[in-house]
Amino acid sequence: MTQPGGFIPPSASYLPSPAPSNYSSTASRSSNVLPNQRSMPLISGSKRESALRNYLDDALLQISRKFTKKFPTEEEKSDVARAKSEISTTGSEGLILGYSNVEPLIEDLEKLIGLVWVSGTASLQIPYLLQIAGSLLDYLPPFPPHPLPTFRLFNKLDLAFYTLLSDYRMSITEKVRLSSIVKVSRAMVVRLMEGHDFLDEAEENDEIQEEQGEDDDEGGGDSDFDLDLDKENPDFDENMEIDEETEGDASRLQRNYGRQTKKEVDRTERALEEEREEEEWEIEVARVYSRVLESLGGEIGGDPIGIVTLD
Repeated sequence: MTQPGGFIPPSASYLPSPAPSNYSSTASRSSNVLPNQRSMPLISGSKRESALRNYLDDALLQISRKFTKKFPTEEEKSDVARAKSEISTTGSEGLILGYSNVEPLIEDLEKLIGLVWVSGTASLQIPYLLQIAGSLLDYLPPFPPHPLPTFRLFNKLDLAFYTLLSDYRMSITEKVRLSSIVKVSRAMVVRLMEGHDFLDEAEENDEIQEEQGEDDDEGGGDSDFDLDLDKENPDFDENMEIDEETEGDASRLQRNYGRQTKKEVDRTERALEEEREEEEWEIEVARVYSRVLESLGGEIGGDPIGIVTLD
């Protein structure tokens, strides 16, 4: 058993996280995306290395089980809650509650990535990071996309693999496996984000209501009414008296015209904002494993740097 002060905490149920000062939760692409590594790698075959391997294997197994039980029903949630209450009295193992969405899954994987990286041991970092990166090909598609945590996770993996490619000698087999994961992952992200609507449903509903309002406004007046107030027109009868009803119609037309113009401006602004937002996400999609592609491009078949799609 690991002694206090060792690399792995005593409780196997605790997923350690790096120090907040080093471990950034933002989507920044700077070096602080990953925590600082140990100054010396763990000794191969040592108790600490074995303890870390056992901990990572168990944590990855728990994540796999929670993924298998994804989208739990209310009945399953109640069963897990009862099981947890029984643990405090009987000490028995409780049921596993599956992931309801992709965010807690990503959080669990990020904690493991941070722990693996802190080890500073390439013989652990390479195989476990490859395993995590490969598992995303199965883990992400079933859930509705959540761009921010998803791109943050890929950014961490991208930086980690890029550093390993730069500082350590990865085998040809590992590079080929990494290249395959990168290509399929980029194609998968493209498909996921193509099916994601980045506009809030509330904004879409507002737009529909505004369009319906326009129809009502247009149908509210007399469609046969034709008023010409241009006194420069030679056909204009200076002696014509405009009664109160005509004045009311003219004012209403002017008000309606003003509202329609404002709505058109608002729609244009929303369209421009949507276009800017779409361009930002397209940039994020293009950045998925961009560092790794750049590093592997000259080593394994000259992989292209752009978006890779599957036929």
